Amino acid sequence: MLTAIEAAVITTDCIRQAVGWTGVIRGGNLLLEVGVVDTEAREAVNDTIVTSPTKGVLSENHRLGPNDLAFTINSTVADLATEVMLKAVPLTFSPEVLMAAARKGPKKPKKKS
Repeated sequence: MLTAIEAAVITTDCIRQAVGWTGVIRGGNLLLEVGVVDTEAREAVNDTIVTSPTKGVLSENHRLGPNDLAFTINSTVADLATEVMLKAVPLTFSPEVLMAAARKGPKKPKKKS
């Protein structure tokens, strides 16, 4: 599970990236007040949270499905961060992925010339 701080950082970073907001973002702000003004902006924030490897939940080795978050533009930033924290799940690897990695074996060190 993500910590409250990780979820808050993800939420604010993704808002900034998705809608270009440069002002202060506080937990009590409505998303509408920080640039998430319509459905298109809401979807951009959602997509960034779900798919960005540097700003979204993937940056903390967690995942969310594209329809997992139910926030609206009238949600507060804190409400969205809480939803991210509660719904994101740690990434796990399937047995097939682990077996494929085991078959490859460890990386061999490069010879010095």
